[in-house]
Order: sequence, then structure tokens, then C-alpha cells
Amino acid sequence: QIYAALFEVLVGEISRGSAIGELYAAQRFRQPGVLRCIFRLVRGAEKMFQAKVLQDIAVLLRASSDNCSTMIWQYGWQHWLLSILNGLAEEPNKDDSTVALQEIVMKVFRILHGYSILREKTGWKVLEESMLFAKETLRMDSVAIIRTFLCDVMMQVEAEMPGLDAVQMINPQWRQGTKINAQTATFLDNVLHVITLIEEFMFYVPPPAHPEERGSEKNGKKSTVVMPDL
Repeated sequence: QIYAALFEVLVGEISRGSAIGELYAAQRFRQPGVLRCIFRLVRGAEKMFQAKVLQDIAVLLRASSDNCSTMIWQYGWQHWLLSILNGLAEEPNKDDSTVALQEIVMKVFRILHGYSILREKTGWKVLEESMLFAKETLRMDSVAIIRTFLCDVMMQVEAEMPGLDAVQMINPQWRQGTKINAQTATFLDNVLHVITLIEEFMFYVPPPAHPEERGSEKNGKKSTVVMPDL
């Protein structure tokens, strides 16, 4: 009941008994500050409930690019999602529900990273921030998670490339500063930076630290990421 009420405030609509994901599929985030409250409610909850909340949010993100833009501007949103993964890392037994929940978390990341690269100017910084948060805060294999971030983004880049104006791409005048579609320019600029992130990840990222070593680094103040409150 609390979640339903928060969700109604989030989208500015009143539920009439329909499934939340279906009823609000075309709705925008009217009160995005409520997202923090929703994720606080999710923290420590049963996995089935966590999965339901994330699935509802994923529906809204896919329904409206405005929702994606709104969420990536919420301070600490990566921490909200990564804290769920950290909760899974503490479980001794990884059952199907654990795997399913992790997949949903990664789906939300995939939607937001994809939107950032395709639509947002300097959207590559969103991906870079997610990589930094994962490296500094995850209590599971951060390298595997970061690799998934990059692979998911490049799969979306590959899917998007055929839609670009091929004539502009091969025309020598384009390289000489001829104006191109603003969205295409944003996308290409983000892709160039993503390639740099991939290069840095492949050749310069050290293997994940042992848990004890990671703890000593934090105590020694080597971490550069400031953790937001959930």
C-alpha cells in the first residue's frame, strides 16, 4: 500500500485497480523526488517486491525518454541500484530469484545508459560515473558488471548506427565541419568517448581487489567517489 501511494505521487495519478506498470505506461515522472523514497522502501525488502518495483520503473523509462532524462539527473541514482546488487552479493545461495533480480537491475542500467549515449549531450559521463561507482562500491565482481555496462552500450550503438545518415558519414565535407543533425552529432561524440572508456577499461583497469584490500583502501582514503545517501 505504501509503494502504491508513492507511485501515485510519482506519476501524479490515482490507481483504479489496474496493474501499475500497465496503467502508467505512458505517464511521466511528475514528482521525481519520490524516487529516492521508493528506493529507500526497496532497500532490504524481499526480492520479489524489489523486482516488481524495478520492473514498474523500467516500464516508465521505456515509455518516455523524459523519464530517462529525469532519472539520470537524480543525484545518487547509480547508488540506489548498486545497493540492490550489494544486497544480493551478501546472500550465501544464489537462487533463480537472485539471478532474475540482478538481470532487472542491469536492465534499468541498460535503459538509462542507452538513452544517455543516444540522446544526452555529454551522456558518456553518465556511463563513466556508473563505472566509477561500481568500481568503488560493489561487493561483487565489479569488473564483470562494468564489462556488462560497456557491452550493453555497444550493442545499442551497433543497433543505432544503421539509422544514421550514411551519406553524411562518408561525405568528405562532413569531416570538414559541414553541419549535421544535432542528435547525430551528440550520438557520435558520445560514441567516441565510450570507445575511450573501453580502451581504458581493457588496458588500464586493475583486477578487482580482494575484499580485505578494498576495505583497507577505503580506510586509507584512496577512494575518490563520494557516496550519496540512499
